[in-house]
Amino acid sequence: MHRQFYRLALALLVATLVASCGEDAPARDPWLSELRLNSIQPALVLPGTHIQLEGTHFVDDTLGKASLRLRGTLGDEAVSLSLPGLRFVDFEHYDFILDSAATADWPLLQGVFKGVVWVEITANDSLVYKSAELSTEFELRDSLNPTLGTGDSGAIVYVNDQIPVAGTGFLLNPSEGQTFAMLTGCFRLRGNASCDPIPATEVELLNTESDRTTASFPFAPAIAGISSGVFEGMLSLKNVHQDGGESTSEEIAVSYDLLPPALISVSPSDVSLGKFVDFVGGGFVTGDVDGGTELLIRGVFLPTGAKDGISVDLVLIPAFVDGRTVRYVLNEDDELGRRLGSRQVTGQFDGDLRVRVTYKGQEEMSDASPFGFDLQPIKQVVYLNFLPDYVNSLRHFGLRAVDSQIRQRVAAVVARDYAGINLEVRIEEPADFALFSIVDILGQDINGLGLLGYDNTSGKDVDNLRLFDHIGGVNALTQQDGYPGFGGVFIESLFAFSQHPEGRATQIGEGEPSFDQIFDTFRSDVGGTPLSSTDFSAGGVAVPTTAPMCPGTDRITQAACAIWVIGNMIGTTVSHEIGHSLGLANPNSPASFHNGADGPNRLMDSGSNRPFLERAQLQGQGPGRFCLEAYEYLREILPTSEPSDIDTRANCF
Repeated sequence: MHRQFYRLALALLVATLVASCGEDAPARDPWLSELRLNSIQPALVLPGTHIQLEGTHFVDDTLGKASLRLRGTLGDEAVSLSLPGLRFVDFEHYDFILDSAATADWPLLQGVFKGVVWVEITANDSLVYKSAELSTEFELRDSLNPTLGTGDSGAIVYVNDQIPVAGTGFLLNPSEGQTFAMLTGCFRLRGNASCDPIPATEVELLNTESDRTTASFPFAPAIAGISSGVFEGMLSLKNVHQDGGESTSEEIAVSYDLLPPALISVSPSDVSLGKFVDFVGGGFVTGDVDGGTELLIRGVFLPTGAKDGISVDLVLIPAFVDGRTVRYVLNEDDELGRRLGSRQVTGQFDGDLRVRVTYKGQEEMSDASPFGFDLQPIKQVVYLNFLPDYVNSLRHFGLRAVDSQIRQRVAAVVARDYAGINLEVRIEEPADFALFSIVDILGQDINGLGLLGYDNTSGKDVDNLRLFDHIGGVNALTQQDGYPGFGGVFIESLFAFSQHPEGRATQIGEGEPSFDQIFDTFRSDVGGTPLSSTDFSAGGVAVPTTAPMCPGTDRITQAACAIWVIGNMIGTTVSHEIGHSLGLANPNSPASFHNGADGPNRLMDSGSNRPFLERAQLQGQGPGRFCLEAYEYLREILPTSEPSDIDTRANCF
C-alpha cells in the first residue's frame, strides 16, 4: 500500500515538474529554428583568412551570439573546434577572420580538415540553435607560394585596364597579406623603332573573395605612362604575408599593346540635379598629384521655351571609377551647374566632348565625340533603409516570414502618397544618384520616447535645398537644439495601439481591439503562432493592393491583412516624416510642424490626430493625404508633368 502510494506520488511529482518546466521554458524562436548553413569559403585557409559563411536565418548580436563549430580530423588528429564571434553581415551571411587568437588551442596549424561544420547561435534567452551539419574539407597552411601560369600576353589594352592572370597561391585580402604583379621590360612609343627601358614596377593584384587561382592587375600609368605604344617584358608575382614573409613566382614573358584614351558612350541622356552621368571609354586616370582625367565640353544649351541658347565651353573634373569609366554628378556648385541653373531650368544641350588625361607631365587627348543631354526637372529620390533592427522587431509581430512583402507594401504606400510629385521611392540603395535622402526604418525608438517616427534633420528644409537629408542615425546638431538626436521610423512603437503591448510601447488610451484581432494570431507573446515557411508550402502570400478581408478567416488571408495594415502604418509614417524634411506642414512658419487643427485623413496632422483606422486604412478610413496647400507646395519644389489631383484635396487651414 505504502509502496503503491509512493510510486503514485513520485509519478505525479515527475509529471508536475515536466509540466512546469514546459510552461516556464521560453518558446523557441521560429526564425532561428530554421537556421541553415549552406556553404563555407575558401577551401584553403591561412593566418588572416577571411572565412565566409552563407546560409539562412542568421541573426545579429542583438538577438544572439553566433559560433562556427567544427568536428572531424585535422591531419591525423581528431578535433572538435569552435570559432566564436562570427560577424553578422546580413541575414544570409556571416564572416570571420582566422587570426592567431582563434587558432591558439588548435593541435595543428597545417594540414587538411575533413569533417562537418555547423553554425550554433546562443540566443539572448539562453536557448541554443544549431544548423544542420555540413560536410566539408579545407586545407590549413601557414603561407603560400604563388605560381603564374598566364598573364594575357598580347592583349590590346587602355591605361588602367585589368589584365587577367591565372596561377595558384594568390592571397585573398589584406588580413592575409597582398599579392603583387611585378613587371620589368621596355616600352616602344607608337611610331618609334626603339624600345626604351622602364623601371621595374609593382602593382597590387585584385582578387575575388574565395578564388586563389584567378585575379587581375591594372595596367597602371606607373608602368609605362599614358602614351600609346607597346610594352615588352617579364611578369612575375610576389606574395607578402601579414608577418612580412615574402615568396615569388617564376617570370613569364608578356607584351601589351597600349591604346590612347578614347570615349565610347555617355549615359544616361536625361540628367537632373544630383544624378550620375557615366562616361565610358578607356585610358582614364585617377585624379591625384600626378595627374587625372578632365572632360572638355563645348556646345549650346537651349532652355525650354527660350529662343536663344547659352554658349557652354567648360572643363569638368569627373570622379574616377576605373580605367573604363568616370562619372560626373550634376550639381549647383561647379560652373556647369551655375551656367545651366539646374534646379529651376530644363532644356537641351547639344555639342561635343573630349577627354584629356594627364600623368607626370604627359598629356593625351581623345578625339571629339558628339555629346548631348536633356536637363530634367529636379527629382527627390528617397531610399527606404530597412535596418536589421527592423527585421528583428518583426518577430514580435510574428511577421518575419513576410518581411519582403511588408517592404513592398511600405514602398507602394509612400509612392501613392507622393503621386503627382517628382519624388521616387527606392528599397535598394540608389546607384544612379549621388544626392538622395535616406529614411531609416528600425525597431525600437532609441530615444526612449515611444515615437512612431522622428525627423531628426537639422531644421525645416524649406524648398528642399539639401536633397540628401538622412532621417535616421544620430544628429549631433539636433541634439544641441535640445531635441531627441536619433531619427527614423520605429515599428515597435506601433504596439501602442494594442490593448496588451506587453511592455513594447506605452498604450494609447484603451488600445484598439482591431489591432489585436489582426496581430494576436501571430504574436507568440500572447499565445499566437508566428508565420513561418511552413505556412506557405503551397506558395507565398501576395502583397495586397486593395484592402483585404480583415482580420481574415485562414492563415493566408490573415497574413495578407497583417501585411496590409503594418505596411500602411509604416508607410504613412514614412511619408509624414519625409514631409517634415521637405519643409511641411507650413513652410512659411519655421516653428510649425503639423497642421493647426485636426481634419479627417490629413497626412501632416499631429500623431494624436491620426487614429489607428486611418493609418491602417481600415473600415473606410484613410488613406491620409497631403492637404491642398501642402500638395501645391510639393508640386512647386518638385515639379513633374504628371497630372495633378488638386481639386480632390481639402484645405489645410
